[in-house]
Amino acid sequence: MSTQQCTSCSSTACTSATCTNENVKKCNEILEYLYDSRDGYQKSSEDVKDVTLKQLYLTIAQRRNQMVTDLHLLIKQSGVQPIESGSMTAAAHRTWIDFKTLVTGSDRQAVIAEIKRGESYLIEKYESFLKSTSLPETFQQLLKRQLKEIEEQVASVDQMK
Repeated sequence: MSTQQCTSCSSTACTSATCTNENVKKCNEILEYLYDSRDGYQKSSEDVKDVTLKQLYLTIAQRRNQMVTDLHLLIKQSGVQPIESGSMTAAAHRTWIDFKTLVTGSDRQAVIAEIKRGESYLIEKYESFLKSTSLPETFQQLLKRQLKEIEEQVASVDQMK
């Protein structure tokens, strides 16, 4: 009897379906980052005084909300329970941005730099996840499309400097 390795995790103890299900569960981590990003843009849109930045942040928050909805639905359709909110770490980060905004007087450069730092982390997570995880094609396509949109939105924020 020949033992075959799973192409997803190189284990001989799992089945492809099991491994795929575990990888879909890991998509909850990306979903959590999306919640965090959406909430960060929403909070920044409320705090920033610059009308142009406010509108940009609101627009991005709305797009992130759609990304959350799309990934949440795909995870649920695959039979995995999606998470429903962001992380405590990100909530603490938003508090830090609030404090920094108070100290810097809503300095445009400081707020943009802080948002870009968070977005760089999100992009890094997407790229790492896509490289290291074997997912069904529908997940691959959605995550790649979302990553491209996030990169375009970061470029839009960067142009506001």
